[in-house]
Amino acid sequence: MLQRLGCRDLEQLLQECVPAEILIDADQARDALPQECDERQALRELEQRAAANTVLRNLIGLGYYDTATPALIQRHVLDNPAWSTASTTYRGHGHVHKPPRHRARRAGCPRAPSRPSSWQAQAWGC
Repeated sequence: MLQRLGCRDLEQLLQECVPAEILIDADQARDALPQECDERQALRELEQRAAANTVLRNLIGLGYYDTATPALIQRHVLDNPAWSTASTTYRGHGHVHKPPRHRARRAGCPRAPSRPSSWQAQAWGC
């Protein structure tokens, strides 16, 4: 892959791809790493860092803020139940569904399922 990109080694690829102001060599990277330690010491250091954090209240999902919402957006987006429900719209009596093939058929009406609803019975002429 390096030959295809015209680079002799990985170092040349990095020099060509990474800006010089953020590129560091292996010795600098090794010096930037913390000293090795056992798990207990690492947990103590993490607890000390966590104790220095300031716990703030999370406001995500707490509702609307004091902003002016245009009526068009309020009516067609925020108040529209189609955006908040997973159900599909009712298709009405004019739409006829075919019965599933695996269901038992009702005697006397081979096109209808075993228990058709009233509008299905009307649609299939049963």
